[in-house]
Amino acid sequence: MKNHGHDKYWIERSARSKTAFRIVDINGDAIAEVNRKHTSSGILLGEDVLSLRVEPRVDHSFIVALVIVYGLINGKI
Repeated sequence: MKNHGHDKYWIERSARSKTAFRIVDINGDAIAEVNRKHTSSGILLGEDVLSLRVEPRVDHSFIVALVIVYGLINGKI
């Protein structure tokens, strides 16, 4: 699929959790995953306390911006 010089990304919600999601690129590859953060003993922290895993080839500040906007739109932040 030709994207004419523009990168395209989608946010896919997790079926397991309302707060978990991943950001995928035009090829369907996950470039970032967001989940609720757990303590070392397995206790879930607040809904606005997240764990973020970003692929190395991706602009981390861009991903954080997407996560913040997504959270604001959904009333999670």
